[in-house]
Amino acid sequence: MEQSIRIKMMDQQYDVDMSGNSENSITENTIKRLFLLPADAIVQLLFERNGIMTHCRINEAGDEFLLPSNWPTLEFTAQSFRPPTPIHIQERELALITPIKNFWENKVFRISGNKLTGTCVLINDRRVLTAAHLSFKLNETYTIKGTGNREFSVTCVFICKRRDIAILESDALPTLELPIDSLVEGSKYFIMGYPIDVDSSNPTITKGTTKGFMDDHIHQVGTPGPKRGYSCAPVFNDSGDLAGLLLGGTSGISDNRTIQECLDSSEEQKYARILAIDVINFRYSRGNSDSES
Repeated sequence: MEQSIRIKMMDQQYDVDMSGNSENSITENTIKRLFLLPADAIVQLLFERNGIMTHCRINEAGDEFLLPSNWPTLEFTAQSFRPPTPIHIQERELALITPIKNFWENKVFRISGNKLTGTCVLINDRRVLTAAHLSFKLNETYTIKGTGNREFSVTCVFICKRRDIAILESDALPTLELPIDSLVEGSKYFIMGYPIDVDSSNPTITKGTTKGFMDDHIHQVGTPGPKRGYSCAPVFNDSGDLAGLLLGGTSGISDNRTIQECLDSSEEQKYARILAIDVINFRYSRGNSDSES
């Protein structure tokens, strides 16, 4: 069955045959040739999702747009820009970061477990998600602190030491339907948390790039390695969707070191170690909580 992708730019519109393409992607050069764009043009490809124009992700090489799984039902819009100067690059990064920061800043909190302090993020049903290695006990109460000096008492309702996740809840927290999605190899992501030696009244945001999976085929890795204090921070994709939880740093893609060994090590952590949100949701849905971490 023949399939084509419809792409428009200003008053021009074309259907591109995709019947021989099994990768759900389209190259930047294809779009440049389609609209007779110069070789040095910067191209973006967008589609509408829930009434919002969303950028297609690009591969690690930066020369292919990765299409959403339902691309045959969508209409795409191409945009072209002149090659950016350093100032323009900063503006483009700021354009990505600002809406993520504005939406999530008041949903990210500092939390102190029985042994360590880290970050937690609000998820639906009045719950927050964090890492179990901060040390929690089931049904015990802890305090989280957010922007504007807001404090909430939350009770630990779920612990999984093996996956290093903990979930706490409070009736004082709102019930929200929050956007979630996944990270693909080569995509940009953003981490929001409370690094050490930084003003703790508001979370800060940093960026990275996914490099694939660790050798356990469960944890994703990204670069650069995280700063101290970002452990347990939420990870967002470049559309601002919650995509995972930063469990800490790792010096390589092997998963044979324990969490405590990574925390205690003075070795530079080259990679970020990320647990995807779909893995977290699957484990939580199975129940069977540990009693403490």
